[in-house]
Amino acid sequence: MSKLVTIRTFHSNSELELVKMYLESLDIACFTQDEIFNRLYVPSAIGGAKLKVREEDVEQAVEYLMEGGYLSPEDLEPSAGIKFVDKFLDKFRKKS
Repeated sequence: MSKLVTIRTFHSNSELELVKMYLESLDIACFTQDEIFNRLYVPSAIGGAKLKVREEDVEQAVEYLMEGGYLSPEDLEPSAGIKFVDKFLDKFRKKS
């Protein structure tokens, strides 16, 4: 069985379902995770509902999402928080 990869996270289950239906209409098999918890609890508490696709479909799914306007190049960039942590951790990484 193929490994599943999270390609987007949503705080809105309706947006998750819309994007899932879009990809499935283009023959990309989609799987969801945490959508029930996302409805019952504060979405940010669990990081939102995840949309997953098979590893071999990731590139095509991302291309479709960008074409459909559901994903932008900026969405693929690390967040400011991740950049800050990475810069901080660079001080402790071994230099080669």
